[in-house]
Amino acid sequence: MTKTPIGIMQGRLSPPEDGRFQSFPRRSWRQEFPRAREASLDYIEWIHAEYGAPRTQSSNQADLAEFDVLKRHYGIAARDLCGDWFMDLPLIRCTTVELAQREQHLHKLIPIAARMGANRIVLPLVDQPKITTEDEKQVVIDVLQRALPIAQSHHVELHLEADFNPID
Repeated sequence: MTKTPIGIMQGRLSPPEDGRFQSFPRRSWRQEFPRAREASLDYIEWIHAEYGAPRTQSSNQADLAEFDVLKRHYGIAARDLCGDWFMDLPLIRCTTVELAQREQHLHKLIPIAARMGANRIVLPLVDQPKITTEDEKQVVIDVLQRALPIAQSHHVELHLEADFNPID
């Protein structure tokens, strides 16, 4: 029988920082690897957020190298990347210029996720970025359609965290 991998959202193995329940643990992200190992977990869902940037962007080669060493040493994967950055900077209810910048951010995030070993990015569409109109829905669909070829070329899935009604 194959063991089902069990993971945890990043930050759940560290004390909350600045009263944030779900955020990148800027001061203790390194300690989450041994803590995950001690808890017999297989992976950490990495948080990419405005809070904690630029660490959460993991675009710095030194941080990525350290991340790789910690993953290997503790045997902990990073299968998912939670795109909480889009909670603070949503793809909807913004200017055309802001949308273009945020869409570019998503395009740059996809290869970073692949580089980290994440095979999916979860895009939140709840709370502030919740889709409430057909126009907003179309904006998100258009963004996803443009991002899809990039995601496919990097073997990264784009998942949506949403609270649509059953018909939608």
